[in-house]
Amino acid sequence: MEPMLDGKVILVKGKHRYEFRYQQGSELAALDAFVSLAGNAQSDFDWFDAAVLSYQISKNFSDTDEFAGQDDEYPFSQEESWP
Repeated sequence: MEPMLDGKVILVKGKHRYEFRYQQGSELAALDAFVSLAGNAQSDFDWFDAAVLSYQISKNFSDTDEFAGQDDEYPFSQEESWP
């Protein structure tokens, strides 16, 4: 049985379509894939593309984390202190 792939990011660039699927919790492995692809001189996928997809993953991640739905500018409650 294949693992369920919760996340997906897509980049369309010219005639290329890059689609990455990943399991929740393995976002770093997806980011590593972007780095490998961007570092490959034979690929049309560049560092800007990696940054765009990294941002998409971070947005997907923030939609599912413990602060989802809270104000992004100040995610802590008034009772908590910041050292």
